[in-house]
Amino acid sequence: MAIEVALFPWQTVLFPGTVIPIRVSEGAHRAVVQHCVETSTPFGVVLVEMMGMGQGMLAEIGTLASIQDHVEHDDGAIEALGVGSQRFRILEIIQDDPFILAKAEPLEEHGPSDVAPSEDQAIDQLAEQFWQYAALALPKLPGSMKIQLPSDAVSRLNLICSALMVPLHQKQQLLEEDELGRRVEIASTIMRREITELAAFRAAMKILKGEDDAPPGPQPFSLN
Repeated sequence: MAIEVALFPWQTVLFPGTVIPIRVSEGAHRAVVQHCVETSTPFGVVLVEMMGMGQGMLAEIGTLASIQDHVEHDDGAIEALGVGSQRFRILEIIQDDPFILAKAEPLEEHGPSDVAPSEDQAIDQLAEQFWQYAALALPKLPGSMKIQLPSDAVSRLNLICSALMVPLHQKQQLLEEDELGRRVEIASTIMRREITELAAFRAAMKILKGEDDAPPGPQPFSLN
């Protein structure tokens, strides 16, 4: 069944079950938040890819977000915390002022009971891979601030995808993938590449700093 969604175009990709903190002070973004606060309806976070000259293209698939808390300041700015709930596909734009309103199709989400044992195991393996990635990406992050992964497999997968520090088009690819196993496979491929690149970068930095545990540098060789 199609629904009407007030769109919140943003340079981010929101996954179900993850949060988005926002601060808006004017224009269409403030109008969306104000509308959703007053009507107690969710807004649709959708990636906007900037094309140059101030022009942007909306992604076809976004995520509904419900406002859990908000504060209105004296200067008119609104701070709010949105929580992603369900993906949707934009069918058509039906209004563009004072904010973009779209007709959209909610997309089916996987629940804990929908996860096959093999998929659950693959997500566990992805989580182990994620900790290796996180240690390389954020080596100085205090233990008390490290991400706590959810207990259910789907939420764990969504949080891992959200936490990846990769280009937005790669996150959008993960969001758009309906098949759970395929989403895990794509995330694992991205993470393996990131781990390889980060490990090489960390090793190079140790060599440059002359640290004791630096890996050996290039060795002399002879053509004879």
